[in-house]
Amino acid sequence: MKNLWLTRFIALCVAAFLLTANVTASAQDAAAQTRAEIQRLQQLLKDKPIAIPDIPDLNSEIEGDLTGAASALAAGRLYLSLEGLGRAEDHMHGARMLEAKADVIKDSLPAFESE
Repeated sequence: MKNLWLTRFIALCVAAFLLTANVTASAQDAAAQTRAEIQRLQQLLKDKPIAIPDIPDLNSEIEGDLTGAASALAAGRLYLSLEGLGRAEDHMHGARMLEAKADVIKDSLPAFESE
């Protein structure tokens, strides 16, 4: 009877260890992916800055979002980091669309509304 309890206890300990190791590995993988995406967007912003005359400080705002996301990630706050990354990504994509359509919507409200 004692052997059965000891066997069950060892099996339970091994299962708990494997579960904990798996969760930790997943969290590290998510952090690594987030860090890589932050670095990719920072490099993209550096290589091709956004040039919209009406919003001159947009690059610094996006860089601030990315820096905040990196700081949150370094502090172990993955979800806060993802929020900052998402905000920076949204701003960047929106600005790129505005750049792409700047000629079409130049000074015409009807052209803007049709887009």
